[in-house]
Amino acid sequence: MISDKNPLSSQGNDPIQKAKSIQSMFSAIANRYDFLNRLLSFGIDIYWRKRCIALMKKSSSPQASVLDLAAGTGDLGLAFEKAVPHVNIIATDFSLEMLRRLSVKRSIKSRIKIVAADGSFLPFKTSSFEGVMIGFGIRNFTKRENALSEIYRILKPGGILTILEFSLPRNKAFRHVYTLYFEKVLPVIGGIFSKRSAYQYLPESVKTFPDPAEFAGVISKCQFSNVSRQSLTGGIATLYTARKPTGPSGKSR
Repeated sequence: MISDKNPLSSQGNDPIQKAKSIQSMFSAIANRYDFLNRLLSFGIDIYWRKRCIALMKKSSSPQASVLDLAAGTGDLGLAFEKAVPHVNIIATDFSLEMLRRLSVKRSIKSRIKIVAADGSFLPFKTSSFEGVMIGFGIRNFTKRENALSEIYRILKPGGILTILEFSLPRNKAFRHVYTLYFEKVLPVIGGIFSKRSAYQYLPESVKTFPDPAEFAGVISKCQFSNVSRQSLTGGIATLYTARKPTGPSGKSR
């Protein structure tokens, strides 16, 4: 039976139990996930993904191998495949229900391969990808530094990491309005169409996630170089980019 409790409040400080609760929560909302993403973001999430894909496209060769980590139902990977038709994409997530939705959504000609995996223990060889991208998934990892270390391991020297994640607006007035919508309106709408607890978890997980400057520091701490961040839509989302250094000098190509 799937719990209707908020994963951030129901499991204390136990990262294993918290991860299991988050996994169950996403599996439970998989069928309505895409619809609610469009509805609750007013479609702005499509623009955010385009910004991420533009960076990946600029940095990836036509037949590069790219990992879509915490892929969910595959919106980011599918959009990237459309932008770079010959790229080799592996989509991985710890929710089988989310991956089943991706399997239904992808076309017969799609080159996307689906692999169920925990982002903290990736089943891929060292230096096997030119790029790794994560769309709104990194905050759901209970051991983020472990996941970043795994990403570093599987990236080829000079490979790119792009991360799209929610953040909080800096402008006080905008932040107040946004927080009101995020904490009061969004869970109600989410509860009508899906599970209210999942859409209570969303704003709470954003509030507890490090601010952009702090998280950029976490990425740097995990040996990445050229770490940068871009604020999107007034700070509602942040796009992070980083490189795996090409050698001991720490310089990236």
